[in-house]
Amino acid sequence: MCQQTTDMGSQIELLYMQGMPRKVGKSVEHTLMKRRNCAKCGTDSENNSAIEDNEELECTCDNRKRQRRHNMKSNQDIIAITTQWTRHGVNWAYSQMDLMKKSQIYRVMTRTTQPAHVIAVGILSFVVMLVWPNIVDQHYGEEVKPKKSGLALLAYLAAFATHFGAQIWMTFVSGLSLYFALPRHTFGLCQQILFPRYFSMNSILSICTLVMFIKVIGGRWEFTSYVQVIALSLCAVIEVAVRLYLAPPLLRLMAEKHKFETGAGSGMEIGYLEQRDLVKCPHYQRIHTAFRRIHMTVAMGNMTTLICTFLHLHYLASKISVS
Repeated sequence: MCQQTTDMGSQIELLYMQGMPRKVGKSVEHTLMKRRNCAKCGTDSENNSAIEDNEELECTCDNRKRQRRHNMKSNQDIIAITTQWTRHGVNWAYSQMDLMKKSQIYRVMTRTTQPAHVIAVGILSFVVMLVWPNIVDQHYGEEVKPKKSGLALLAYLAAFATHFGAQIWMTFVSGLSLYFALPRHTFGLCQQILFPRYFSMNSILSICTLVMFIKVIGGRWEFTSYVQVIALSLCAVIEVAVRLYLAPPLLRLMAEKHKFETGAGSGMEIGYLEQRDLVKCPHYQRIHTAFRRIHMTVAMGNMTTLICTFLHLHYLASKISVS
């Protein structure tokens, strides 16, 4: 710009030396300045036009992207949206669990048996505290009209029905179907996920069933009522004991077994056990024996709780009259 101004001044001075009047020189100077500004404005206009074209193109692309995202969202049904939100919620819950597992409290609770004792005593104390007033205020064989609550009756029936359905599904449908359809190690991985959740849920449901049953019958206690309380209490005790004392070592032994069997090339068979060279491994045989012992204990406990549930189902069937 400075160079252009100097050139224009030199041209005007040259015209003055050639005899051009001052008034004409000012007009010429004004004309040259106008031409220079017009040339500059033309260049700037071209640049501004190019910039505006680029901005318009980017704006068009952004609008297309927004429209595409809007179409994708509109094409998703309620199931897809619910699945996405459920996945986000589950991932958040797992991240919180991972943080909890890294804490010192979790290590102490999972590597020692004392926390299990504390939890068991806490559950027992909580149940006794809830049902103690109903146990003390009992009238054996007397015609006392129990104070029925619709919400309590609904919670009692919901807890029992969910508990019974989970037992039937896990014992006779899910377990047998997966064992005879999946490789043994894949089935074991499924059980590692399902076992803790199954017994945790059943423990909560059996305790709820016991407490709400005592609340529903009120102060009217008969011989059948005592039998049902004993059966439901036995069911709750077994399921809590399995969850706190048997499930953790069972899963730990299962993981150790899988390591040995993977190294030996077994574990992909379906519906049977193939030990191969592990038959001669004493360490594996000790782990296998301990695993079978705990697994058999858990299976017997599960069948015992199923019998208790069937007993309570028979009691409910005897009380229902369809007219």
